[in-house]
Amino acid sequence: DDVDLQDILAEAEGFVGQVDVSEGDVEQVLRELAGEIHEEVPEADHTAASEATATATATAATAAAASATGASASVSSAPVEMAETAAVSALEAPAAAEQSGMVSVLDCAKFVRVSAFLGLESNRREVGLPTCIAVANQNILIGTSHGLVLVFDHTENLRLIIGRNLVYEYGPVTAVDTPPFAEGPRETWLLCGYQGGQVVLWDVLTGKALKVITDAHSHSVAFLRFLNDGVRVLSADILGVMRLHIFTTAMFFGHVSAERILVLNGKQTGSVLALEPLRVGNTAHVTDALNLFAFSTTKRTHIMGLGDGLTLRMCENLKLLRPQGTVTDSVSAATVAQPSALPRLSWRPAHVSEPRTTPAYGGVRQLGRELLDPVLAIAWGCTITFVTVRNCPSKKNDNPARLSGVDFKVGEYSTNAEITNIAWLGPHVRNHAHTPPPPPP
Repeated sequence: DDVDLQDILAEAEGFVGQVDVSEGDVEQVLRELAGEIHEEVPEADHTAASEATATATATAATAAAASATGASASVSSAPVEMAETAAVSALEAPAAAEQSGMVSVLDCAKFVRVSAFLGLESNRREVGLPTCIAVANQNILIGTSHGLVLVFDHTENLRLIIGRNLVYEYGPVTAVDTPPFAEGPRETWLLCGYQGGQVVLWDVLTGKALKVITDAHSHSVAFLRFLNDGVRVLSADILGVMRLHIFTTAMFFGHVSAERILVLNGKQTGSVLALEPLRVGNTAHVTDALNLFAFSTTKRTHIMGLGDGLTLRMCENLKLLRPQGTVTDSVSAATVAQPSALPRLSWRPAHVSEPRTTPAYGGVRQLGRELLDPVLAIAWGCTITFVTVRNCPSKKNDNPARLSGVDFKVGEYSTNAEITNIAWLGPHVRNHAHTPPPPPP
């Protein structure tokens, strides 16, 4: 019956007391997983995928029947576990076919249990649809259309649902972020932006709101990004208004207060399409004291800095215009050959590389460590622009409103396809990437 089936599924998924499912919900999840497998597996591997999915569905039906007849003790696994096994086994089949073609350096793993939780119709009614996601050191944070934040650990167990006591007028969660290098009380901070323009600081452990800023923005929050100090936050709404929020915690009572400063009014730059701060690397660099951040509008990409104070500093003589031929709205896309494109930003922090070797006569030659400057990668349409930030001696008459102590080297790389996202990988990938893979058979 439905009660036994609910207990089995809740125990298997680790969502005890937080999932309300029925046999129909389980059947729906199996159907959706089967549909995802069918879409992702190449034509030649559809047979294997169908067999694996059919096996999972049959086993799940057997488990449900055994539960209904009182033979629940003989059921060794839960329906969703069977669906997970089917999904994994079916997706492993096309991996072997990759030998004839491009070689991937990434191992892509699906959040099967998280997807199963979000796929249940009853959960969709209760928590809403996913709207944004952030991956922290200990948690996977998913904002929803009902104004909630689902907190999963990295084993995909649901730990907490945040925001149940929040008024619905805030609207869906549109942005989430956590401090990058948090210590002490800030280790449990979670910042959320909402469609109504509100910004709320939450405690991930307790689910309590530490600070609510109801008038953070007059329009929907598009971006939230913590700076390196973990107490300053940049927020931007859909009209391009950007603000700096400074959170401070009382020493004895733990009360959190916030100060707000206008950075950009939106009239000068327009809508913000991407926002990304530069993180500190594994070595000291002149940029550590500048608190650089980059953001893209409909026409260009800007690099600015806040320094240790609150003064906004802009880059001088640096023009990062939108590449020719790219458009950012569907209206003009009809008259341009290239499809509409949104900018994507990714910083590589300054770091010291691992020791390297190079082939030499009679063996190999050891190379020393290399200091690598920060690099901003801007993917826009079919073009990737690389901006290297280098150390440059400051001049005595430098304008205090301009960034000093650094200069920029710009390069471009073009592709034959539109780029949808870009991200820097760890330095260990770079060390092994110089060795070409063996040719396919």
